Amino acid sequence: MIQNGSQIPLAAEGKHTMARHSTELQRAAGRRDFPGGSDARIVMGVDENALIRLWQEKRGELEPEDLSGDLIVQLGAVTEPLNRHWFERHSGRLSGMSSAVCAIR
Repeated sequence: MIQNGSQIPLAAEGKHTMARHSTELQRAAGRRDFPGGSDARIVMGVDENALIRLWQEKRGELEPEDLSGDLIVQLGAVTEPLNRHWFERHSGRLSGMSSAVCAIR
């Protein structure tokens, strides 16, 4: 919770907020290293401008678009562990993120 418009979290929520922020920074930095689910839609689509923007984002020339208000992105973020588990169980293959996530935790 933000108090009096400051960016300093209240003590009770400080650790949780900072951990979440750290995870978000790691995820944002990692997004540049590999294509994600949202990227696949752009790559397979017909929007040339979106493809060029994605290429520039991956090269670090542009900041990634803020997708925090996109329902599909939010649903993907919330169901990511379930999706990873389902994929691994049905394919018999590790998703590659599992070992990285376990190492971080």
